[in-house]
Amino acid sequence: GGVCIENGAVTMTDVTIEGNHADQGGALFVDLSSTVSLTRAWLSGNSATDGGGALVQGGSLSMVNVGLLGNTAIDSGGCLGIDEGGSVVADWTVLALCSATEGAGAWVGTGSTLTLNSSIVSNNTGSGLGGLGGTFIGTYNNLYSNIGGDYVGLTEPTDGTSIALDPMFVAPAVPGDWHLSPGSP
Repeated sequence: GGVCIENGAVTMTDVTIEGNHADQGGALFVDLSSTVSLTRAWLSGNSATDGGGALVQGGSLSMVNVGLLGNTAIDSGGCLGIDEGGSVVADWTVLALCSATEGAGAWVGTGSTLTLNSSIVSNNTGSGLGGLGGTFIGTYNNLYSNIGGDYVGLTEPTDGTSIALDPMFVAPAVPGDWHLSPGSP
């Protein structure tokens, strides 16, 4: 894979991790008690059995202005997988064009938590957000056109802050242009 962090603390800013393959965590693998912070990052075109873009197993990941795009997982977590008590907080993040059997946008496993705010989950194949025994907390998100459903095995927020509208990217492809067009919701 691209980067593997075990029992460490790492901050990465303005990075691109693309075109990698691993059994777990194609671009990024965060294990055990690791703490990782990603800011203005691009994880695209990666693949793995679980966590095509990133896999967080027991560690924690913070993401701000991150694009997880066009990643693939054979099983779960096309863009992002969280398991074994892992925790992810993502703000202003895009999870799109990923594929997996379950949770193509993100998979949240038993005892794990995903907090997603002001983010877009769109055009994934294998459900937008999926999980089994995990916790999802989210506000002001846009889940749109995810094949297999937007929330599968996770509770959809009922606070009325999230929408399901075309985000209107300029040219949604990998690499593409992921800026929002004028008039975007």
